[in-house]
Amino acid sequence: MNNLYKKILLLVVVFIVAIFFWFAIKSWVGGVVKFTDPGVWLTPLIALLILASVTAISLVLIDDRLYSILVPFLIGLGFLIVFNFNTLYPGTFSALILFQLYGGKLLREEVTERNRINLRVILRRGMPWVILPLLIMVSFAFYLDPRIQAAGGTNELPSTIKQVISQTVTNFLGRELQSLPSAERQSAENQITNQVINTFTDFLKPYFKYTPPVLAFGLFLILQGLSLVFVWLSVWLGMAIFLMLKKINFVRIIEKTTMAEELKL
Repeated sequence: MNNLYKKILLLVVVFIVAIFFWFAIKSWVGGVVKFTDPGVWLTPLIALLILASVTAISLVLIDDRLYSILVPFLIGLGFLIVFNFNTLYPGTFSALILFQLYGGKLLREEVTERNRINLRVILRRGMPWVILPLLIMVSFAFYLDPRIQAAGGTNELPSTIKQVISQTVTNFLGRELQSLPSAERQSAENQITNQVINTFTDFLKPYFKYTPPVLAFGLFLILQGLSLVFVWLSVWLGMAIFLMLKKINFVRIIEKTTMAEELKL
């Protein structure tokens, strides 16, 4: 298989994985965003790690400028296919391309500046710039979800916030209410939860119109706070993918003689 076919195959794989990732994200942000239920967030997380790893590997292996631009372009195209078009998307699309091209530049620099290929170090340098725009686009998709937009026109807290309050009340009052019978304990928890929700609702009523951007920014902060974990998991997965590609002779590491500069007085 010649290099052109390999580049095209990499681009096809990136596009297919991107479609899978955006469908997983659409299901996640379109429902109730949860971080405590693995059954809800596990598929989007796996899709993110696969997409980030495949993207980084593709940017490492594709040294042609035109084909490297197609990598983030196809990811953004997958986003536009899965989500309804919005005037805000071209901006996020541009950010995706710029950030990931910068990440690709760092990856290629790390490859060319090293005497020996250390894939872990190479991927670690560029991976944050591969993942960051994906998190930004996920936050925008969450912001533009009809349920989140509708939350700005109501006088009710979003269901996600209500769940957080309910879980917090249960965690804080669990021990104090253990002595009560099961039915009374549940009734007391519900009553306290409703009181807390009503208090928050009354306090936040003047600010409900700002709910969508606040929730979207809050989601981005949470995801960005977890980005170090995403980066390291993606790096290790990327190394595994690279070893597999090397084993099937899709990619090779060859030794060559290089000239090095030396500085003297």
